[in-house]
Amino acid sequence: MKAKDVFEHYQDEAAFEKVPWKNFSDRLKRLRNKVVDKNNRSKRDADALVHDRKIYPTQTHNEQGQLRWHGSEAEKLLEKDVDEEKHISMTKIELYNSRLEYQHFNLRVFRGHVYQELKKRKFLAYCKTTKRGKEYGAQQLIINKRRAEAEGSEQS
Repeated sequence: MKAKDVFEHYQDEAAFEKVPWKNFSDRLKRLRNKVVDKNNRSKRDADALVHDRKIYPTQTHNEQGQLRWHGSEAEKLLEKDVDEEKHISMTKIELYNSRLEYQHFNLRVFRGHVYQELKKRKFLAYCKTTKRGKEYGAQQLIINKRRAEAEGSEQS
């Protein structure tokens, strides 16, 4: 859309009363350039992250040599088990012994992740019911989507 068309469309708005055409055209052009630059910057950042992940992939073990929970098969299975409410019908040790993937981790660590998963779900429920929570939840969805895209391209 040309600047003149935009100006004519919005010139009756209260916010545009004091905006002369000669200023509007230049300002709109600068604004469009900023948007393009911002979009290019986010693409460059995403490409740089993919590049860096190829050089330095995510560690599978922490500094103590223990398996990392984040991104592990056990994490995905625990989410599924909590969805199925197995954490209610079973004790933590029964849940721990129910899958071999859980046993790659210390029982104490596993138990902590069960509680962490429950806390996360309570917080997400809060996010769905409050305005502040909805704004925060929307930001987290964007972050998680970008993280998943980066991890997906990392595995390719």
